[in-house]
Amino acid sequence: MALVRSLIADDRERGVSFNTRYSRLVLSTISRVTARFSAVVSQEDMREIYATFCVQLLATIRSSCAASTGTRQQAEHVVGLLASHTAYDFLRGARRNLAVQR
Repeated sequence: MALVRSLIADDRERGVSFNTRYSRLVLSTISRVTARFSAVVSQEDMREIYATFCVQLLATIRSSCAASTGTRQQAEHVVGLLASHTAYDFLRGARRNLAVQR
């Protein structure tokens, strides 16, 4: 959890470490959620979902006292859950945009 606390403090080196540790989990979660929509979701969209996830993660851990306690397994669960929700949010927005265009 020292890694999470350092993200709150904007420690860039730890940010890279966090990205190295969790990027595979985040990207695989995003890919799993968006796999059924490959005709609609491009690689650029995947990068946008990942960037949105990063912003939401920082906002979440900065506003949550719970971020300073817990195990690595709990942190992985929260990261995976947030990545999944971010991907679904993107897909809902894409569906709305498609409906408006028609």
